[in-house]
Amino acid sequence: MTFDYKGGSQKVLAPESVPMFTTVPADRSLLMPGADVFTSMQVSADGKLSSSRVRVNKGGVRPAQ
Repeated sequence: MTFDYKGGSQKVLAPESVPMFTTVPADRSLLMPGADVFTSMQVSADGKLSSSRVRVNKGGVRPAQ
């Protein structure tokens, strides 16, 4: 793979065993008991937690942290 970034690029070799994934929009049906999830939370002034995104496993691939 080649990663291009401001100021250059870098070639990276990854073994075939490395899981590759991308994030895509999904619906709440993936959120079920036992699912692996990752999210960042914000605490509002009244103490309630909220998150704008939740990553959840799909097809056996766990969400990146």
